Amino acid sequence: MGNQVPQEVTSITEGALGVAPEIVEAAVDSVVGKVSRIVSTSIINLATEIRKKLISENRIGRVSSASDYCYLAVDSSYTSPSLELLGGHLGFIFVASVMYGRNCYPDVGPEVKAYITYDPTRDLTTLEARRLEKERALEVLKKRLSGELHFDLLVVDGDIVPRVSPRLLSSSSEESEIARRLIELADSVVSEAERAGVPAVGVLKRSYSRDALAILNHYLDVRLSDRAFMTYVLEPGEFFVIGDFKTIASAYRDIVKEFKHKFPREITSATYRLQWLEGMLARSRAASKMKMALYRPASAISSFAVKIEYYSSSVSDEELISSLVFTTESTGFPAPIDYADALTQISSDFRYTVYQILLQRISEVNLEVAQKLFSLVNPQKLGVLGLKT
Repeated sequence: MGNQVPQEVTSITEGALGVAPEIVEAAVDSVVGKVSRIVSTSIINLATEIRKKLISENRIGRVSSASDYCYLAVDSSYTSPSLELLGGHLGFIFVASVMYGRNCYPDVGPEVKAYITYDPTRDLTTLEARRLEKERALEVLKKRLSGELHFDLLVVDGDIVPRVSPRLLSSSSEESEIARRLIELADSVVSEAERAGVPAVGVLKRSYSRDALAILNHYLDVRLSDRAFMTYVLEPGEFFVIGDFKTIASAYRDIVKEFKHKFPREITSATYRLQWLEGMLARSRAASKMKMALYRPASAISSFAVKIEYYSSSVSDEELISSLVFTTESTGFPAPIDYADALTQISSDFRYTVYQILLQRISEVNLEVAQKLFSLVNPQKLGVLGLKT
């Protein structure tokens, strides 16, 4: 069942320009063959069987008309990888918050902030971006509680409970300190959302986990992510509540216990997922309150299943998910998230300008440091700054 090593391609004749068509054809055929094996007729039949079972058990919900909510969306983007300098790593981060809906007041425009990170030995940009995003979410919730802002639902592009390795949390590095801070911030976000009576939702765009398959007891039968598989199970306008973190952890625990000796390789990802869930449930108050669900937008060009994690004590699962479906646009994701995402795009012009300003400022203090330590490790990668080489 393990991942296949990409096919080795034949060497190109010396002096040849470009890639031979037969090499491209062979690579394409390899991918098509692998996809065909993963998404076989048996998988489609299994999806049909699961759908019938879930309908008979009344576990597939259908979205209903939604209230006219005011949404506040928070998103961040960052350079990945960061600029690799001889003297360290330079990263750029944008964090945006945007209000969306006719019932938002006061009429506050989008807010975008830019940040620069630098570390002489490690690339901390990703962790720092996640920290800044959660700090923004906490900031707007505090304004909601103080009466400065009014919104009905907080939506974050990405996780609320941080996806950080349990091993990272137990070390004493700077990365570990930021990771532990992420858990503290997640707890504060959920706590403040609870106080404000505001649901908090994380839209998991890049989720490749198989939590729904674990819950449905078909983890070893399907190699697709639950987002991909449930796209076959759900019809547009339907949703499936996977369960809370404790229930999902219990399902993984059963899988690991039953198959750890028979199929150790096949359940490697299940073992890791269980470790993460158990670690978060032990360390984070927010984790014990969170649920996960999948839904298919009622009308979108990309009508694939969307995965969310959420905390809501003020509205039902159906009302919450219906409200998100109600705002869906062509991407399949909630419109507030799309708008926040558009605001956080880091242009090459911005990267180039900031890098030049930084070089100038450092050279005024120490010209040798600017010329040596802040030069790019690989000048061929000037394209990262928007320059053609």
